[in-house]
This record gives sequence, C-alpha cells and structure tokens, in this order.
Amino acid sequence: MLHRVTCVLGFCAACLFLSTPNAARAQTATDPSSGVLQISARQSPEFERGLAALSGGDNAQAIEAFKAAYEADANPAALMNLGIAYTNSGRPDAAVKALNAYLEHADPEQDAQNREAVRAEIERLHRDNGVIVLHLLPDFARVELDGHEVTPEQGELLVAPGKRQFTVSAAGYVPFNQALDVQPGRFTLEVELKQVVAAAPVQAPVAEPAHEALRPIAEPADEPESSAASGCALSELCIGPVLSLFGPPNLVGGGVHLRFGRYLGAGVDYQVLPSITLSPITVGASLVSANARLYPFGGAFFIGGGFGYQSITGQFKDGDMAVAAKAGFPAATANIGFMGRDGFVLGADIGVLFPLGTNHVSVRDMNGKYAQDSAAQAQLNTSMQEAQDRFSKLLNTMPVFMQVNLIRVGYLF
Repeated sequence: MLHRVTCVLGFCAACLFLSTPNAARAQTATDPSSGVLQISARQSPEFERGLAALSGGDNAQAIEAFKAAYEADANPAALMNLGIAYTNSGRPDAAVKALNAYLEHADPEQDAQNREAVRAEIERLHRDNGVIVLHLLPDFARVELDGHEVTPEQGELLVAPGKRQFTVSAAGYVPFNQALDVQPGRFTLEVELKQVVAAAPVQAPVAEPAHEALRPIAEPADEPESSAASGCALSELCIGPVLSLFGPPNLVGGGVHLRFGRYLGAGVDYQVLPSITLSPITVGASLVSANARLYPFGGAFFIGGGFGYQSITGQFKDGDMAVAAKAGFPAATANIGFMGRDGFVLGADIGVLFPLGTNHVSVRDMNGKYAQDSAAQAQLNTSMQEAQDRFSKLLNTMPVFMQVNLIRVGYLF
C-alpha cells in the first residue's frame, strides 16, 4: 500500500503558475519552511504523470491523471493539483469544486498552511471571474460551457471572463446555443427551451445569435422579477387593452398598450371624470394621451413621456339662470410606474401634465334663450364674462396638473 502523500504542491509556487494558465509548473522540495509542499518518496504512477503534464502545460492530460490518482489512493494533494489544472484550463467552476474537496479531505493540522492558501485561492477565483445565476426551464436541462458539461451549484455557475459558448439542452426540446461575453461580477441568464413539435419531421435548428453581453442582476428593490421568455402572440411584441381605475382627477378610462421586447413600450389612453354635481356646481373632465415608455431594468418598472389634451367642464345653475364653462389645453406628459410584460397585467403610475400654450376657455348660456329684458341680459353677459375671466386666470396660473392611476389592469397578447 502507498503511504499517504503529506504534501504535494505548495500554493506559494502554485499561485505563480495559476497566473500563467498556459505555462503551469509543478515544484517539489524537502524543506517545509520553504513554503513549497513536499512529495513523499512513494507516489502513484498517475500522480507522477499528472505532475509531468502540469509542468509541461498539458492541462487536459493533468486533469485526467489527477482524477485517476485520487481514485487510486484518495490522496487529497491530487485534488489540489486537479484544481490548479482546472484553473489553468479556464474552468474556475470545476477548480473551486476540486479545491473545496481538498479542504474537506486534507488534514487540518498537517496541511494547515496549504488549506489556508487554498481558501485564499478560492476567494480569488470568485473575485476575478463571473458568477452566472441560471434560471432554466425545464429545470432538468443539461448545461454545457465551451463544450464541457457543467453542474450549477444552487443555480450559480462560476465562469472565466471572455467569450464563452453556452449551450442548454434537454430531450424533446430545441437546444439553446448562445455566445456570451462574460465579465467579472454577478449576472443572470434566463433560458426557457421550446418543446419540439411532435409532428415536425426535422428538429428546428439551433439558433446562434451574435455575441451578447450578460445582463447584470439588479437589486430586488430596483427590479421586480419577470419572466425572460415572452408569451406574446407576435414574438417580442405584446399588445392589448388596459383599463385605468381610481385615477384622480380623471377617474376611470382605458386604452391600448403595447410592450416591445424587454425595454420598450407605449400606450394610448382616454380617461374621464364623470359629471359630479355639488349643488349649484357640476364639474367633469377628460384626458386623451399617448406616451412612450422605457423599462430600464427589463422588468415592470418604467419611466415615460408623451403628449395629451386635457378638457375640464363646469356648470353653474342659480334659479332660472344656468351658465356652462369649458376649458382645454394641450400638454406634455411625464410619468413613472409599473406595468407587467405579457398576459394578465397589473400596474400603477403617476404622471405630470405640463400645459403647452394658453388655456382655451368658453362660457355660454345654458338656458338657450336671451333674458326677458335688456338689463337682465346685460347682467347675464357680465356674469358670463366674469366667469370666463376667472376660469382662464385660474387655469393659466397653474404650472402643472397631476394624473394618478392607482390601478391599471389588462391583458397583453
């Protein structure tokens, strides 16, 4: 039986060739104080083959040899060298798994110095590489990175920076094949595979889009969760009716809204305040608006702007005399809120109307006839002109108007 290899490769030396992936070197020494791990006189042939391959820069051969060496005699040092070979091959995810296995099996006392170096190397790998958070449908899909099958840990995958070929596949589904531009940091990737239609004689080809940068994960407070796959009838374009409820000053209404892809949208709305009587006055209002929206995080939150026309009506009745006033003005709009992407959607928003130009105000006699005598007619005309002047002055002194939609509900196809 082989004696246990107490030391194999010091991480002080290991870190030297970790920084040069294509020129990995293995070193041995007999002085423990030198910071280089010792190799016992008796080693398995596979271990010796792995050291030779690692020193010669043949990382693929080193990976195979150190796997066989560990299976032969369960020497934890083989796991540490296996982690080095994986790191040199640009596979940090597999490297971290091998180094964690080393920490689990290495002797806490005899290998204390090496264990500390391994922990530092694991922290460096997490810091210098990209962490991809995967959301897969179906969840049993097989994942490959640069042609190697990988297994995410708790939905996360550690990936070396650079252009990486990412493949997701499952039996009975059209595979996903995407070139990703990975950067250090934390990112998310959402993939929903489409099922192969049973009647189709030939499986749909694998799409290979151009290189695409991963989307950084936003903090939960900034971006509500949303599905990556679109359930829209027209691919990336979702369109449908949306009702506006409980929205002072224009209380109710509806319109047509659309969502194009993850980041763009638009809507056209007509909202009204039904006539409300507070004797002797009756008031009402309406707003027609069209706006464009930007969804900066690709979720439900949006900011937008557009144009609209606000109308306000009022009636005053005193005995036999009834006077009506009507005002209207075009306005630029700006709003902010939340709205779902497809299917049944809920939302809410608040907007500001900035009047453009002078308000147009008109006042008329609701009786439909002149007063019986000239004095009464003159008094009526004076009252109407006074009402018109006051209404115009009031509206023209207000720099902005608000529109709140406390509840929006609809369905985007």
